[in-house]
Amino acid sequence: MSDFFDSEEEIMIRNQAERLFDYLQKMEKKRKRKLKNVAELPFPLVQGLNYLTREELHEIRGRIGVGNATLKKADLIVLLEKEIPQRLETLLSYFDDDRYRILKSAQKNGGMIPLEILTVGHAEWFPSSGLLFLAMYQEQETMIIPREIMDAFSKIDEISIKKKIARNKMLVDLTRGMLHYYGVFDYYAAPIRLEKVLKEKIDFRHYDTLIEDAMTLTNNPGENPYGYHDFRVVDYEGLLAQHMSRPDIPYHDFTKKELLEAANGDKYERNHYTKEFSDFLNTTFEVNQADINDLLDHIQEMVLVGETFSDVMVFLSEITELPDEELLNMIAGYIQNIYNNSRTWTLKGNTPLELREAHDKKNIPLRHKEPDLEPLITKAEQKSNVVNITTARKPGKNK
Repeated sequence: MSDFFDSEEEIMIRNQAERLFDYLQKMEKKRKRKLKNVAELPFPLVQGLNYLTREELHEIRGRIGVGNATLKKADLIVLLEKEIPQRLETLLSYFDDDRYRILKSAQKNGGMIPLEILTVGHAEWFPSSGLLFLAMYQEQETMIIPREIMDAFSKIDEISIKKKIARNKMLVDLTRGMLHYYGVFDYYAAPIRLEKVLKEKIDFRHYDTLIEDAMTLTNNPGENPYGYHDFRVVDYEGLLAQHMSRPDIPYHDFTKKELLEAANGDKYERNHYTKEFSDFLNTTFEVNQADINDLLDHIQEMVLVGETFSDVMVFLSEITELPDEELLNMIAGYIQNIYNNSRTWTLKGNTPLELREAHDKKNIPLRHKEPDLEPLITKAEQKSNVVNITTARKPGKNK
């Protein structure tokens, strides 16, 4: 087909994008029509609760773990008006530092914070908490903190809460670091693995709420029916099945420091082989070190997510014109060494060479069987098993 015409696939993608844009605009207009005008700040909590639907009130009720699902709207408002301020410190004990700063800013700003400075995740999360409410104030879309919440917030033990918030951030970052190296975890295995790293017990209910909130706020980690996955994982079910099909491969042990450094998903270990390739590129081609580092990151990420050696070579051929056969063979040798010494999801954070050496030392042959999806247990089933063991009620699951 001529370059002057779009392909059928491009036309389809553009049409889908236009429909999505139209849908989002309609939803935005609908949301603005629902916003109530507020004349004075701060306003009472009961006013904000009255803005919400019965379903939205039940979401708040479930989050703080009071009442039951049969309550009508009027009864819910009476219950929540009393319980939310009393349970504020408990709610804050699940916060990260971003949400704490937002609530603090709203309090210092006379009871409001402009909606435009919040992320989409925060704008979605706060209305379900009963702590901030969407409204129009002086012709501006805002999040408003009720008077009773401001009063209760001013009385909390800030030092104690900040310690809990710092720990919450650490647990979420450690989880993101683990998923950076492992790719996927089932619901039950993630906190168990954390206990091994920290050498201390993890409150499963508290941890689950932290991770669910992180997924709502940032989509990292990603959620799936079996547990959690790195935001880059496409086939979480296949990857988890591969993990389960290799019981002979242990998860690589990372230190707390290593996991925290990998929390942003952009940490790749440099080693002797990456340095060799870097030096080769520096002396052979006209390329700056920043571009070399970016290339190394990309190659190691390709290995991490499961791309093959051939995939890496194809990638290199697509971004540059590969040189003569002698240089090409040299490049292939460097890439093979990097490939064998880079961590990969399919090997549970191990490198191919580490795994080979471990099996050689034990004189155990490398084994592999086809992934079997039958043993996979959904997150809901795993949660049910945890509830049967602890009989504890998790905030947000009270129905």
